Amino acid sequence: GDPTEKAKFLAQEKTEEVAVDDAGQALNATAAMCDMVIINEGGIEDLYSDLEDLWPTLTKLA
Repeated sequence: GDPTEKAKFLAQEKTEEVAVDDAGQALNATAAMCDMVIINEGGIEDLYSDLEDLWPTLTKLA
């Protein structure tokens, strides 16, 4: 699981940016393949609202 301390979490994320083998996270490569990004800088209600706005677009792509 992910660490609960911020510094440890950020350090782990940094090491997972680039995969060193086939089992690695490769976060940078994964992000490069995305079609959309949700910027989640608000509260939970903001996230729900953003997801509701995005839903029609997602269902058209399915």
